[in-house]
Amino acid sequence: TESDASKKIKNGLEYEHLAIALRKIAEEDDEGINDVNGDGQKIDSATVTICAATSYALSPGNLSSLTPTKLHSMLQPHFPPSSVVDMESDGEGTSTTIRYELPNIEVRCQLLNELGNGLVEHHNGSALHMIAKAQKSADALVGIILDTFPGFRDYVDTNDWTTDVATSSTTNISCKWESAKSSSSVIHFYKRAQIAVSDIWA
Repeated sequence: TESDASKKIKNGLEYEHLAIALRKIAEEDDEGINDVNGDGQKIDSATVTICAATSYALSPGNLSSLTPTKLHSMLQPHFPPSSVVDMESDGEGTSTTIRYELPNIEVRCQLLNELGNGLVEHHNGSALHMIAKAQKSADALVGIILDTFPGFRDYVDTNDWTTDVATSSTTNISCKWESAKSSSSVIHFYKRAQIAVSDIWA
């Protein structure tokens, strides 16, 4: 029997795999919505929008109630299958199993829940509505994203820092968002929101 030392497991998932999977999910959504009814008559755009809001896998309403199990079942069929790669090292054969799985899926699902909830509660369930509120201003859109989605608020409160840098947390706990925006002890980065606006523009 092979020893445990000769068996390795590696996660081969790259950003491009996730991007392709999300695109395929969106394409499946588009294929599922038809703007023509059974009698061949064209359905009005408002009805199509309502159908999309309830049936699209990536609609804000569905994202707000998404679970890690559901997210895994949506993505995994579009990832490459697992494979075993045999390698020779110092005359001893080793095998590496390459798996393609989304890491930290619970945290990522929570962020998607926040995304869906934020759009539903503040922007009529529409990303386009949110973008329109910025009136073509990148700075304004950064602010809107920060106010809407907690996961984009990358900032730290220096009052939470400890003398032990190795154990100090970069995740703000005590300082709430509304206070953080005007607090002199808070350092703001906003890199996540700025990258999001850049991706939207692209």
